[in-house]
Amino acid sequence: AAALSVFTHEPRGSDEPSVDVRMPTRRLGEWLDRVTALGAELRDVEADHGLEPMRDLDAGFARACWRWTTGADLDTALEGMEMTGGDFVRNTKQVADLVSQVRGVAPSLAGAANAALDGLRRGIVEA
Repeated sequence: AAALSVFTHEPRGSDEPSVDVRMPTRRLGEWLDRVTALGAELRDVEADHGLEPMRDLDAGFARACWRWTTGADLDTALEGMEMTGGDFVRNTKQVADLVSQVRGVAPSLAGAANAALDGLRRGIVEA
């Protein structure tokens, strides 16, 4: 869920990606480095073909998403972030939707996706 959150999260009030983002695990940090490099390559190809480049990926919600998905309460999930509860719910529902889509096209990830959905769709998000 935290990995997929970089594709859905758009910080409010700024077109600039979040800065000083610390991923919750080393493995997720390494994944973010790889996917960020791939995104830069794709933007170069888009520019070479006269297309408007896609927006930068943003990992600003990844830590909160990871915390929530692994069972943290709302206060703990949002620790250190300036995000309202409503924005948290909206972001979490977007991540859950993307996780559901990935589950549908990648059956090998169904177990991980189901576990992520169980962690995402609870508490205030489910209400």
